[in-house]
Amino acid sequence: PGSFAQAATPSPSQGSAAGYTVAVLDTAGVLGTLTEVSDNEGIADDYGPAGAAVGHGLPIAQIVRENAPDAVVKVMKVCDAQGVCGYPELIFGLCNALAEQVGDATTLEQARANLSHLVLNLSLGSIRPASEYPRLLESLLGEAIAQGVTVVAAAGQYESAHGECKPVPGFPFPAAFTFAGLIGVGAYDAADSDLPCLTWGNHMDTRALGVHGDYRGTSFAAPVIAAWVATNKLEAHSPA
Repeated sequence: PGSFAQAATPSPSQGSAAGYTVAVLDTAGVLGTLTEVSDNEGIADDYGPAGAAVGHGLPIAQIVRENAPDAVVKVMKVCDAQGVCGYPELIFGLCNALAEQVGDATTLEQARANLSHLVLNLSLGSIRPASEYPRLLESLLGEAIAQGVTVVAAAGQYESAHGECKPVPGFPFPAAFTFAGLIGVGAYDAADSDLPCLTWGNHMDTRALGVHGDYRGTSFAAPVIAAWVATNKLEAHSPA
């Protein structure tokens, strides 16, 4: 978790996100390559399990664009049409996103400067005991954050049945990874009421609006915070 007051909602942003890139690793685009989102035309997003609104990564990218119009917003596919995000795909995608942001830097200082202008939006994850966390993913995100990247992750929600939440043991990763510079995001609706079945805990650093038309959940609150981070040029990995 980052340096936010736990579950606080940040004030509206008044700044500019010019010079920042928000990378959405999700269901849109192609594996291994970041694709800039301008008008969404020609970008595939085949997410659409039964009962869900079509698309996941592209709506998330659009929320970033609406809240940080000056930022460069890019997408990369690391999850399939059912929303399953494999570890190899996620690791491969993260490595490529970081390498692309480093770009043609020829010194470590230049590379770090470039990485400090990258915000990763991870509206994905799984709930499990800490002993079962994927350590390679943890190490990779930790090193990226140490080099200046800010990571925004959806805090997640438990599944529900007949209006009742079905908690499971453990915590959601990557939101629950204990790095300063990783921001776990909860969600509320237009009436400022928490969405049902949130995974409350120390991993939830802040909240944001998580209802955008047909799309609802912490997945769609995270991009609001990703945009906020870029617009405020926040270095969430700095000590509070």
